[in-house]
Amino acid sequence: MLPALGEPTFAAAGDDAVNERPPVTRAQRETHWGVDCAGLRQELLHGGRSAATASELARWRDALTLCAAIHNTPGTPDAASCPDYAGARRVIADAHGDAGAGLMARLRSSLACER
Repeated sequence: MLPALGEPTFAAAGDDAVNERPPVTRAQRETHWGVDCAGLRQELLHGGRSAATASELARWRDALTLCAAIHNTPGTPDAASCPDYAGARRVIADAHGDAGAGLMARLRSSLACER
């Protein structure tokens, strides 16, 4: 006999069962997504450039988006506030393609952790 159509039979296990995630470290997420957040941070902090190309901005924006998801996820117990990858991503978004010295200084400010 076929089970009745409607609710899946596993729904009785609790709604939280579908939201369970296996523990994954930040390093594992970086590897999975193909991003090196520490390397990107060093590139931006110590690159010695005063401006960026459009292709660099696009690459940085994409990598910073992933790094922010890995390291700056609000509401997670280990959310880091520094380096602020999410803030650096906003700096690029707010620049609207202007990749001059001001942009580089603001990026460095978001990623520097001197207190």
